[in-house]
Order: sequence, then structure tokens, then C-alpha cells
Amino acid sequence: MIPLYPLRTVTIILIDIAFKNYSIDSVIRYLKSSSFSGICFFCKCRKIKIHGTYRKYFYQALIPILRVKCEVCGKTHALMPSFSLPGTSIGTDAASKVLLQFSQGKSLYMITRELFPQTTESGYIRQFNNSLQSRILQAKALFPDIGDHTLCGLDWIKSVLGLHANPILAFNQFCLTESINCLFCTQTRFLGIRRYKPRSCCSHNSTATGFT
Repeated sequence: MIPLYPLRTVTIILIDIAFKNYSIDSVIRYLKSSSFSGICFFCKCRKIKIHGTYRKYFYQALIPILRVKCEVCGKTHALMPSFSLPGTSIGTDAASKVLLQFSQGKSLYMITRELFPQTTESGYIRQFNNSLQSRILQAKALFPDIGDHTLCGLDWIKSVLGLHANPILAFNQFCLTESINCLFCTQTRFLGIRRYKPRSCCSHNSTATGFT
């Protein structure tokens, strides 16, 4: 059995904003819209405020990532755009295509040439695919009662979620609904989200999101 470690890092909230429209201002507008629930994953309160920013690469572009913090339990969340795979500069769409092409039996050379023509480092793509396959094995251990466990890789994800244009993004979203930090996050451990009791009562006003 794969152990679940206590969560000691920032959790991820996936937000649906296209790369061409992405900016800190667009994320803040999203936070204030009805599309964002404003609920902390840990204590389920709605007192969330903007906490800071950091930057990550999306291919060659350096993009800002907004962090929010729950004022009740003190836990932080990174608002990750759905087009970017946490922990790497590769996008979720390209990562899904890597899984698909490996499942179709394409060679490492062909996958690198078709999906990442700007690089000749096929070894990185091999390492990246190995990481994806390892995460799928962990997911099968964490979710023993779903999907067809006689299947491997992308075929197992399909048995859980059905057909998706972007199965990696879809499975990350599924993990969050199951209180598991994003599965496909290549630079962090596979983390279970431990529920915390709030230290004080939170507001029952559903509009009190506390953004500053």
C-alpha cells in the first residue's frame, strides 16, 4: 500500500483560464466571480484571502501563480491554471499526448520529434513518461476499488473516467474531488489532504470570501 503523507506543502486549486487570457488580473477576476467557490479544502470555510505570488515556467514563458490563504486554518493553496502541469514546464495537453503516444507504441524518438521539436533531449521525455507511469501505479494503489486494474497507464485512466480530450487534467480534477492533492505533479510527493478543524467559527455568510 502506498502511504499517505501528512500535507506539508501548498495544495493546488485548478482554475480554468486559457493561456492567451492568463494574467494575475484575470485570476483575481476569476476569484471574485461566481465560478470560484471560495472554499478552503481543509476546513471548508469561506474566509480566503490573497496571500502572495510565485512564478513558474510554461515552456519558455514565465507565468505568475497566485497563492491564497485560509484565514481560519492558515493553509495555503496555489491557483494553478489548468493548461499548466504542476511541477514541470510542460502543459497538461502535451503530457496527455505523451501518455497516448506511448500507449500506441510510438518510439521515444518519434514522440520527442512530434511533440517537442524544439528539444533533442529525448532522455527527459523518457524520464517524464516514467514519472507519469509511476503516478498511475500510485493512483491504482490509492483507489483499489475503481477502474479495471488489469489495465495499465492511460487505459486504466480511461477505465476510471471514460474518454477525455485531456485525461491528465481530468484525473487531477478527480483527485481533488477525492481529497487527494493533484496526482500529476512531478516535483511533489503524492499527498492526502488531511482535514483540519478550524480554530474558530467561520462566517455563515456565503459571500464572505475575504479577498483583498
